[in-house]
Amino acid sequence: MFGKKEKSFNSYENRVDDLIHEVWKARDCLTAKAKQVITRLGVINLYPDGADREKAISDAEEAKHALIVAIGEYDTARMEYNNYIKKYAEMFDSPKREWTTTSHEIIEWAYQYYNKE
Repeated sequence: MFGKKEKSFNSYENRVDDLIHEVWKARDCLTAKAKQVITRLGVINLYPDGADREKAISDAEEAKHALIVAIGEYDTARMEYNNYIKKYAEMFDSPKREWTTTSHEIIEWAYQYYNKE
């Protein structure tokens, strides 16, 4: 009689939840890749000229490539989320806000808080 009102299923809410989780996952991956690049670039100068230094340079280049891929994944996830909430704004149970943090801001954050030179 005085119980909670049953909330109806809203597929738009479920989809936006999935999309925001993808953004979070891509953000975490981007942060990890940025930290990896910082570390690998820092390691290069620890080695004298030779095979170890060349391997460190090669590892840093691989990390940079992985960072570029992570940037693309994050930007895509962010764009898909923002486009979805704009397109279906009237379908949600509560208003949604755009995800405004750019990939560049995440990389800057990683440098600011992880790079301790």
